[in-house]
Amino acid sequence: MTAFSVTELNTTIAKCLGNDSGGQVTDDNLDIEFSELGYDSLAVYELMTRLQDDIGLPISDEEIDELTTPRLVIEFVNDRQ
Repeated sequence: MTAFSVTELNTTIAKCLGNDSGGQVTDDNLDIEFSELGYDSLAVYELMTRLQDDIGLPISDEEIDELTTPRLVIEFVNDRQ
């Protein structure tokens, strides 16, 4: 399986939240918290639910709470594939 990347994360965000839901994830803002990028906690939860459905990757509520930046999400997915 190929590595989960910024492109795949943005695709997943667009599929579940739309293109106007928050800031675009780029290599320059990987370490900025989702809340600072314009995503509220419900949007982050929807993103994680979509990742679980698309990738078949279980993510606990505790893990969701810890995945606060795009980089953490990308690393989490890649570490578990």
